[in-house]
Amino acid sequence: MTVFYEALGSELEAFWSLVGRGVDAGRGSRLAARRPLAATGAGDSFAAALAWMGVEPRRVRAVDPLDMLASGFLGACIDAGCVVAGLSVGGVTRSVVEAVVRFKMLGGRAIAFTSRRLSPLGLACDEVVVLPYSETVMGVGAARHAVMLAAIASASGGTVKRWDPQPPERGRGLLDYDVYLGVGEASASALYASLKTCEVFGECRPWYMLEQFIHAPIYTYKPGTRILFFRQSMRDERVEEILQGLRSAGYIVEEAPAARGDPWSTVIGQTYIVLELLKRSAERLGVVKPAYRSHEKLGELTELIYYV
Repeated sequence: MTVFYEALGSELEAFWSLVGRGVDAGRGSRLAARRPLAATGAGDSFAAALAWMGVEPRRVRAVDPLDMLASGFLGACIDAGCVVAGLSVGGVTRSVVEAVVRFKMLGGRAIAFTSRRLSPLGLACDEVVVLPYSETVMGVGAARHAVMLAAIASASGGTVKRWDPQPPERGRGLLDYDVYLGVGEASASALYASLKTCEVFGECRPWYMLEQFIHAPIYTYKPGTRILFFRQSMRDERVEEILQGLRSAGYIVEEAPAARGDPWSTVIGQTYIVLELLKRSAERLGVVKPAYRSHEKLGELTELIYYV
């Protein structure tokens, strides 16, 4: 019987090949490079939207789908000539589909990033970037997240280069850190790491943007706390000052590296790092199947989240 960490290892072996397929899928988009754009998704897909905003902050905004629905944001999008990008690998995330449908009713244009052209999301949009890989590892999105990022990068005119992302210390696993932090596009990597701990271990480790962390959450963590910081592709003196301050105060800050000056390659490479660290912790704990699959209300929650 295949266990979770073994299946995840197989995905990691195919990681960069799958990323290349994602790059190919994004080529030729008409709408993804239009200004301005609001990207919406949930879970891993919101992490992808957050990455997109981090890469292109002047024209892209990441918006929670319920925020789109429960505010005047969609109307403001129409006034600004926005395109809405709906991100959902399966194309069945209810709130994402509903936000896109409402935007279309207002006269807006939308693009979908999904693996299924004929999904509810795909059918609702003017253009569909079809993701070439949608498989999960026992229900947990792994390499397909990198495929989504690669397709967005390609569709919006960005570049993706293969590099050798190394975890901060050999032998350490994802659960060996107490909190995940990021800046810029790398904040999306911190969110993605947190989501994987929730799904696989049923033990959620939080994520924060670096500045927000030092304004209050830090007071719940004592010196000696182990922090995983996801580095952004562009260096900044204020970031370095904060990291040095945390270390001087006794916090153990380890870093997931960036591809210098290359934001899309950074977040894709950091996805690999998260999955490698996830595999280590899962193997150490002997995880046979993800914890979320044992949740007593899984069926009801699935119906709440997705069109099934």
